[in-house]
Amino acid sequence: MTNREQYQKEYRERHKEQLKNWHKRYYQKHKEQIKAYQKTNRKNLREQLKKVLGFSCFICSKIPQKIHYHEIHGLEHKVYPSYILEHSKDFIALCGSCHIALHKIQKHKKRFEKLLKKLGD
Repeated sequence: MTNREQYQKEYRERHKEQLKNWHKRYYQKHKEQIKAYQKTNRKNLREQLKKVLGFSCFICSKIPQKIHYHEIHGLEHKVYPSYILEHSKDFIALCGSCHIALHKIQKHKKRFEKLLKKLGD
């Protein structure tokens, strides 16, 4: 850690409450602008996702009103549009019905594997 980074860290620790209050005031003052930016940014990210992963369900090929993005490795984590874009090769687009069905299949597969493991012991 450089001297500057160390100084900044110590400064933030010493002035934690002041910085917190400043952020609150800044948010209140610029609330509408921040929300408008976030809305535009989310919309742009969703459009990029549709271009990269497609508009239709990977399983049934329907074009749903709401697209779900499923991580193909079965890892559980929060899914943000920016994360999906960065790791687009690990995701597929699904309609709601296929997404629910896929999770049920995965859930039962894990239970079945646990059962087989117990029987094997």
